[in-house]
Amino acid sequence: MREKGKTMYIHEAVKLSEETGKSIYRKEWGNTDKGCVITPTNDMDCCTVRLILDGKEVSRCRCWNPTADDLIADDWEMVTVEKNENESINTRSIKKSSNFEYIIAEYPVIDLVTVSFQLPRPGWKIFEASDLWYQVCLRLEEIQKEHIQK
Repeated sequence: MREKGKTMYIHEAVKLSEETGKSIYRKEWGNTDKGCVITPTNDMDCCTVRLILDGKEVSRCRCWNPTADDLIADDWEMVTVEKNENESINTRSIKKSSNFEYIIAEYPVIDLVTVSFQLPRPGWKIFEASDLWYQVCLRLEEIQKEHIQK
C-alpha cells in the first residue's frame, strides 16, 4: 500500500478508508472543500456520496456507482470531512423488523428526510399492490404539497 497522503488505486484507498474512517476522493475531481467525497461501507448504503460545501458535509446519498475510469484510476486520496455541527445530517438510524430493514436520514440544511428500505421482491410486490402503500403515497403527496406552500 502507498504512503498515506499519496495518491493510490481505489482498492488501496478503500482499505485505508476502512482502517482510518476517512473518506476518499479522486484528485481529478478537484478541491475537497466543495464537491463530493465517497465513504465506502459494507452496509445497505454501499458507498455513500457526501456533498461538501466549505469543507463541511451538507448532504449525502447512497449507492455511488463508479465509472470504469474511477475503477482504474490511480489518483485516489484520503480526506477528512468536518460535519457542520449546526446543520449536519442526523445520524442515520437503521431499523430492523423481522423481514426488512429501513434507514432514516435527516438533512436539515436542505430541509429533507429520506427513508430507504429493502425487502424481498415477493414481499414488495404484495406491499406495492396493497391499500396501505396507496395510503402512504397519498399522505406523502399531501406532506409535499404542504411543504411547498410554506
